[in-house]
Amino acid sequence: MSTALRLARGTGLTASRLVLSLAGQLAVVPIYLTNWGAQEYGVWLILQGMFTFLVLFSVAFQQYTYGEFLKLGPGKPDAVRAVWQGSLCAGYLIALMEFCAVLGLGPTAVSTAINAAVSSHAEEISGTVIQLLIFYSGVQLILMPFGAFTGYALSINGQFPRVAAWGLLNTTLTLFAPAIAVVFGAELMIAGLVYIGAHLLSGVLNVLDFVRMARRFDLLERQPIMWRMSLRNTIYCLPLALRGLLDSFRQQGFRILLGGYAGAASVTTFATTRTMGNLMHQGLSTLSAPIMPELMRYVVNRDQIRMEGAFSIIWLLGFVVIVPIIAVLFNLAEPIFLFWTRGAVNFDRLLFALFLTAVLIYAAGQPALTILTGQNRVTWLVVISV
Repeated sequence: MSTALRLARGTGLTASRLVLSLAGQLAVVPIYLTNWGAQEYGVWLILQGMFTFLVLFSVAFQQYTYGEFLKLGPGKPDAVRAVWQGSLCAGYLIALMEFCAVLGLGPTAVSTAINAAVSSHAEEISGTVIQLLIFYSGVQLILMPFGAFTGYALSINGQFPRVAAWGLLNTTLTLFAPAIAVVFGAELMIAGLVYIGAHLLSGVLNVLDFVRMARRFDLLERQPIMWRMSLRNTIYCLPLALRGLLDSFRQQGFRILLGGYAGAASVTTFATTRTMGNLMHQGLSTLSAPIMPELMRYVVNRDQIRMEGAFSIIWLLGFVVIVPIIAVLFNLAEPIFLFWTRGAVNFDRLLFALFLTAVLIYAAGQPALTILTGQNRVTWLVVISV
C-alpha cells in the first residue's frame, strides 16, 4: 500500500471516529439529561474521569514505547520485536500494580469524591462507582497491554488504518451502548456494566485480530526478554506520566475537583460547555495521528523536503478546517447548546470562548508537538503541559 493511500485510509478512519464521536455526543447528552438529570449525569462524567486516571501510568509507558517504535521504524524488525516483547511484560506488571492500587486506595478516594459531589445517596453511589472501577480495571489488566503495544508496533509497519478501525469500533460500542441502556431505564450500575461490557467485547475482538497480525510480522518469535531495557523505559516514561497527569487533570480530573467544590451539576455544566472544544481538539489529532509514522520516518531519514511537506499539510488542514468552524460556532453556539441540553444546562459564553482560544493555540503548535512526541522529548512535553 502506498504512503498516500495509507494516509488517506488512516485519516478517513480517524475522521470517521471524530464524526461518530460528535454525532454521539449530540445524541447521548440529551438522553442522559432527560432520563437521569444533571446530578446523576455529573456522577457519570466523574466516573469517566476516574476511568482515565486508573490507567495513567500504563498509558504513559505505552506512549513512550510508541516513540521508541517510531525511532526504530519498520526497517529494524528484530529491534522492534525486542522492544515489543520487553514492553509487553513490563506493561502487564504496571497494569497489575494499577489494579492493586484500585483495590487498596479506590474505596477511600471514591468515597471522598462522591460525598463532596452529591447531596443524597452518597454511600450507595460510592459503592456502585467502586465496583465499576474494579471491573473496568480488571478488563484493562487483561486486554490493554497486548492491544496497545501490538497496535503501536503494527502502526509503524503500515497498519495504522487497521488499528484505527478497531478504535472506531470501540468508540461506537462504548458511546452508544450505555445510552441505549439508559433509554430502557438503566441506572448508574447497569449503564456502567454495559459500558464495560462493550469495552470488553471490542477489546477481545481486537486482541484476536492482533494475535494473527503479530504472527504475520514475527512479533511472537521467542527471544530473551530485555528486562534492563524495559526497566529503563519504565523509568524514562515517568515524566510522560506527569504530563499525562496534567493533561488528564485538564480533561478529566477537573471534573472530580469541580464536583467536590461545586457539586455534580456544575460538572455537567462545565463538561457540556467544553464538548465542542474537545471535539475540535480531537479533530486536530485526527490530522496528526495518521501522518505521525510517516513523518517520523522522514525525520529519521533526514528527508527535509518531505518533512516540510508533512508540516505544511497539518498546518493547512488545521487552520482551513478549524478556524471557519470556530467562527461559526461562536455565533451559533448558544441556541444550539440550549436546544441540545433541553435547557437543563446554562450556557457560559465566556467559558466557551476560552475553550475555543485554547484550540487555536493547540492548532498552531500541532506539527512541533507531533515531532516532540515521536522523538520522546519528554522534558519539553512536560514543560508544554505545565
